[in-house]
Amino acid sequence: QTCALPISAPDPQSHTANMSETKVYGAIEEGDSMGMTMSATQKAQVKDFAPFASEFAGTFLLCITVGLCAGIVEGFAPLAIGSALMVSIFMGGHISGAHHNPAVTLAVVMAGKMKTGMFNMGPVGCALGYVAAQVLASLCAGLVAYLISKDMGEDMGKPEMSPKATWASAMLVEIIFTFYLALVVLNVATTRANEGNSFYGLAIGFLVFVAASAGGDVSGGAFNPAVGTGLTLMSGVKDSIDDIWIYWIGPMVGAFLASLFFNFTVHED
Repeated sequence: QTCALPISAPDPQSHTANMSETKVYGAIEEGDSMGMTMSATQKAQVKDFAPFASEFAGTFLLCITVGLCAGIVEGFAPLAIGSALMVSIFMGGHISGAHHNPAVTLAVVMAGKMKTGMFNMGPVGCALGYVAAQVLASLCAGLVAYLISKDMGEDMGKPEMSPKATWASAMLVEIIFTFYLALVVLNVATTRANEGNSFYGLAIGFLVFVAASAGGDVSGGAFNPAVGTGLTLMSGVKDSIDDIWIYWIGPMVGAFLASLFFNFTVHED
């Protein structure tokens, strides 16, 4: 079962259909775009690896934006972060589904919308592969952000709980806004009712802008375990590292609740 991307499937009789597979959420086009001739086995391997590579690339862009904007250039950080997520979704949505967030991946799996079949894996195996790619990307982006920030004599950006906030307040903020993030993703990017729309990336990106603006000064505004892990670890700040658990438990609980709400309110079968 795959997650339906808001892109219409081509007519099987058209020239496009002869050059590519049906476009579905998480599928890639099989063409000779680089003028390379590949065997059927090589094409299958590339197709299987592509979603994980896309998750890495999109998560890296999101995390490097957080690491630099929230550290060196703070003024418009929420807008830049939401915009980075928006463009990465438009970039990779047709390849992997553009989760770029372990919490979103959890919600997609729980809603039964996870892309499957890569390397003959089921939903759980593919989801774990996505999470591994996302966390690895966050670590790499964190390292790059750290090196650039150090070179400029600045502190790198990272999720950081306000000293005025308790862990309960920070956790609640992470749960609430990740709930809405996952719910928006599930409704605008996976339902047949919204299939073919061109606004899904905008909706998701603007939700992150809202969440970072409203909750960033409380919890640090991760809403994403990958962001809360890679950037925090690479910063080397002990107080922030001690708070990583908040950026896993909060977003995962919010995503889980969003999947329950989605399954309760959306009935397409």
